[in-house]
Amino acid sequence: EGQEGQEEKKIKKIRKYNYLSWRTVWHTGVYSIILTKAAFFHQKWLTIYTNELHHSIKEYINKNHNCEDIAMNFIISSRTKQPPIWIQAYVYELNNDGISKLEHHIDIRSNCIDFFSN
Repeated sequence: EGQEGQEEKKIKKIRKYNYLSWRTVWHTGVYSIILTKAAFFHQKWLTIYTNELHHSIKEYINKNHNCEDIAMNFIISSRTKQPPIWIQAYVYELNNDGISKLEHHIDIRSNCIDFFSN
């Protein structure tokens, strides 16, 4: 096992939060964020996201090309002190070749949650 594999194990050991796949959410009903492609929210949240999101989080999102939806969930829940409401419904996927198909997608998003929560 190379240095990269050892480093990945070390990161997983110190992670506080884990991003769960949609299958886990679907079968257990346990969730704490909603993907923005399936979310409805007031336009004021877009203004707050654009104008008030901490610069370190914006830099993290831009660098990793990921996790803007997680950041939006953090903004809304931190301001409202409420979790999102989940309505079980069918979402038609137009493209199944997105970033969620990348090899380390779950790890990348788990790291986002850890970074944003600090």
